[in-house]
Amino acid sequence: NKKGPNLVFMDCYTTWCGPCKHMAEVVFPTKEAGDYFNKKFVNFKTDMEKGEGIELAKKYNVRAYPTFLILDGDGNEVGRVVGSDKLEKFIERVEAACDPAKSPKVLLEKYNSSKSEDDLMAYLDALNAAYKKDDIAKFISDNFNDIPTRTKYSRDFWKHCKGAISVKDSRVLDAILASKTSFDSIYGKDELDKVIYGNLFSNLTSFLQGRTELTPEQVDKACLLISLLTDGSAYETTIMRAAKAYATKDMKEVAKALSGRSLSYSHTGSQIYVIQ
Repeated sequence: NKKGPNLVFMDCYTTWCGPCKHMAEVVFPTKEAGDYFNKKFVNFKTDMEKGEGIELAKKYNVRAYPTFLILDGDGNEVGRVVGSDKLEKFIERVEAACDPAKSPKVLLEKYNSSKSEDDLMAYLDALNAAYKKDDIAKFISDNFNDIPTRTKYSRDFWKHCKGAISVKDSRVLDAILASKTSFDSIYGKDELDKVIYGNLFSNLTSFLQGRTELTPEQVDKACLLISLLTDGSAYETTIMRAAKAYATKDMKEVAKALSGRSLSYSHTGSQIYVIQ
């Protein structure tokens, strides 16, 4: 309808998502919501775990719920809003997502032109608001060496930088380890060690769950660093043992490490549940 809205508002939900239900049952049925969204958008919702929703989730890289995509008539993403909110605040976020001047693409162009810290933070904040964590990690890894030292040591940058610490793409990790004394003095050794440990342990669990790929060398590197940062609890030892075996396709050793009998002696019930 050429006389109607030319933007699509797609509610990406799942049946198990509580905030999705809140938006659908409490926020969107209000007259104020209807007046705003029906005038501005063609609106529809899709279960991202059924039917065409499965492919749409892959196409638009939807990984958190609820996610609300704003698309043009050709299906190109104009913006996105992630998470539930009160109506007034939610509309403000939708308006910001529709503003071309606030799109990550435009903000990146602005930063590339100015190289200012404010423009860098604006770009990273826009990616974070859209829950584009992978884009943040890749950008920081690609540009870490070119970012001024003063910016690297700022708290605003650190909140984004933490997610780029990984053994899969270890450029940020290696750079931080090479200057660890300086980073320790800024953020505190305990905090920095905790972040590095948490990310590397997450790398291993994601690897064991089949959500990411790691080489045997990357697994060994993660295990070495984890062993230097902790006392090596039975839980950590089990995950590292299983990850090393899985990296070399020694499935007998994987099964042995994760067997119910070996776990029951030295793990809590919640740890056994996570491992299984």
